[in-house]
Amino acid sequence: MQPTLFLDMARSLERACFDYILLEDSSYVGESFNGSAEVYLKHGLSVPRQDPSVV
Repeated sequence: MQPTLFLDMARSLERACFDYILLEDSSYVGESFNGSAEVYLKHGLSVPRQDPSVV
């Protein structure tokens, strides 16, 4: 929740001549275990992490 962190990171990467950075966030919730997402959500497996930089 501190945009200055990401602005500073972007400026530093630009100065270092980075062309690409991947900020990954999962948007998938599995349903393959007994046809239910309950296990995945209960234990936080393969669920969206809500990283502020992506959100």
